[in-house]
Amino acid sequence: MACENILKGLSAFDCNTAFGGTTGRVILINYDDIKREGLTIADGQVTAIALKTGKKGVAFEGAGNNANIGSFTFTQGTYGGGTYVHTLELRDFKGGADAYNFLEGLKQNNVVAIVETKYKGDDTKNAAFTIYGLQTGMRLSGHEGTTEFSDGVISTFTLSSDENSPEPMPPINLFKTSYEATQTLVNGLTSEATEG
Repeated sequence: MACENILKGLSAFDCNTAFGGTTGRVILINYDDIKREGLTIADGQVTAIALKTGKKGVAFEGAGNNANIGSFTFTQGTYGGGTYVHTLELRDFKGGADAYNFLEGLKQNNVVAIVETKYKGDDTKNAAFTIYGLQTGMRLSGHEGTTEFSDGVISTFTLSSDENSPEPMPPINLFKTSYEATQTLVNGLTSEATEG
């Protein structure tokens, strides 16, 4: 099928074929720290997100070569509808006290994650940033490692939706007018939020 013959909005085919992979940076936010009245979802994407006063997210800095992997699965409801389980694997290449403290924090918290993908999409439906766990959050569901340190990976943390509180929708893109504006928004989430 020639790309010029595709009617906008009627095809799941993209002439700029999407490709996989993530950057090494993931922003983790405590679920309860998101200012729900500051959250805007429009036209199938998040266009605004804010944190409660005094709260901030944490940047997980890993390797940039697809080290962090996000995924989701759909389960059909008995009487219609259905739910999603979001999963995010984070690979630790450093270890030590920082990794230990990070793990302890994850064990205690319900989190939302913003992942930057290598595929950016277009200027109106930018796919650069994807939010996992937005509606119900994710918890630490696995932590694995061996002394082999294969490919330099010391351990892998897995965050997943709670099976008793799954997500009502798949992971959703975050986009504010342009890639640059969205990147500024995401970076700002790691600074303490002020009133406004």
